[in-house]
Amino acid sequence: MVFSCFGPLSFVTSVLFVPCFEMHIETLRHVLMLLLPTESVPVHVDMNPPIPQAAEQDFMMELTRANGIVDELMQTPVIINLIQQLKQDITAQHRTIIQDSLRREFKKTLKQGGFSPTMARQFALLLAHNTVRDIKMVLVEHGCSIVVYFLCKTVKVLYDLSNMITSGFLHTVFSTTIQTLACTTVDVSARKDDFNFRRLCLTSTHGRGLSLDQQ
Repeated sequence: MVFSCFGPLSFVTSVLFVPCFEMHIETLRHVLMLLLPTESVPVHVDMNPPIPQAAEQDFMMELTRANGIVDELMQTPVIINLIQQLKQDITAQHRTIIQDSLRREFKKTLKQGGFSPTMARQFALLLAHNTVRDIKMVLVEHGCSIVVYFLCKTVKVLYDLSNMITSGFLHTVFSTTIQTLACTTVDVSARKDDFNFRRLCLTSTHGRGLSLDQQ
């Protein structure tokens, strides 16, 4: 059976109550993901050795707080002007200049918000990078590791997130900030099936898109 990305939730609910019907939890998760036109990709941040729970909570809280502060900053005239420029037909060099301007504004505000210099610098770098590429960090939670969810509305954005992982960009940001709280080795990864499933959903929704291995 093929589920549409816009399939009714009521159908899934009814299936769950069919007698003797068993569904693996991972399959159920994928079915529910197909019901949404856009999807968030879970990126796993693992530590070896594991850091103390208090340090892990501090990192999650600070990352979430930084994201919230920058969300509010998006409503200010300076940032609105920069975002409007991104929507125009501009050169790659101009986009780099805008990204650097966003990074400086974010860093200044995060430092004013009480972040350490290292966290302010790294989180500003991450959030400016995301803003230029229309990648939205939507949730930070604890699983078997710290899991950071990034919203990807197009396959192009999905590719950009993949590149953030494979290039080591996310590893640098997360390892640098986590190591201010505890001594550990950090690994950043995402499951291939998460990317492939979201790509399937996005291409089914929009009818077009770029493969993650094309650019």
